[in-house]
Amino acid sequence: RRHAFLSLGLAFIALRAVSAQSAPAISEARIRADMAVLSSDSFAGRKPGTPGERKTTDYIIGRLAAAGIAPAKGGAWLQPVALETRRMRSARFVVRAADGSAMDLSADVVVVGTGASVALSGVLIVDGGFVGEAGAERAGGVRSGALVLYRDTDPPALPQPRPTDALTRLVALARAGARGGLAIVPDDAFDRRRAAFDEGLATIASDTVPTVRGIIRESAAKRLLGAPAPLVADLDVGTEVAALTSHNVIGVLR
Repeated sequence: RRHAFLSLGLAFIALRAVSAQSAPAISEARIRADMAVLSSDSFAGRKPGTPGERKTTDYIIGRLAAAGIAPAKGGAWLQPVALETRRMRSARFVVRAADGSAMDLSADVVVVGTGASVALSGVLIVDGGFVGEAGAERAGGVRSGALVLYRDTDPPALPQPRPTDALTRLVALARAGARGGLAIVPDDAFDRRRAAFDEGLATIASDTVPTVRGIIRESAAKRLLGAPAPLVADLDVGTEVAALTSHNVIGVLR
């Protein structure tokens, strides 16, 4: 999805460049028309590696060519991007509190790993608060080697030009040395988010992300974080990993 948005943005930038050199100026109606086409059901969400992606790139190529944009070096419009998709096959998530009590939260998480089979034993759980480009933004933060539970939103009082995207949070966690990250999702949104994981979580193959990543139901996270600390977890994750190739559209305005 991110690549589709980038490609769409590239198309608009290129069309704006052409419009700056000739009348009429860029048209709001034309932008809305392109958006209506690309967001229509017939493009099936523009998901990478599907016929919807190819239909999207074909449309953008056609619009760029009509605006006088040339294909990139070598006459090629498409730049391949290596992606990987991951689907959860199984997950066992058991947490032990300082008082010796144990909680089996396997049914309250959706998790995928960097490999087909990942096991974390006795990993410390920390409350990461809000995670952004600078890492954790509250006391407690992110500890190296820990499994981090974090808020899947930005702090209400944090001024910024745009919301922090999920990949930015995962990269920040990985750079801080976290073994894994679980985004805390409201109970009423959990099943919808689970459906997105069931379709396959797509990331760029070269992205630096934690060993395991996923979501946890908010009610379960509150119960977990309310238990006597320190909290340690055993997490066993089975993941279906598949490689695929997506494409950027590259054009040149000479």
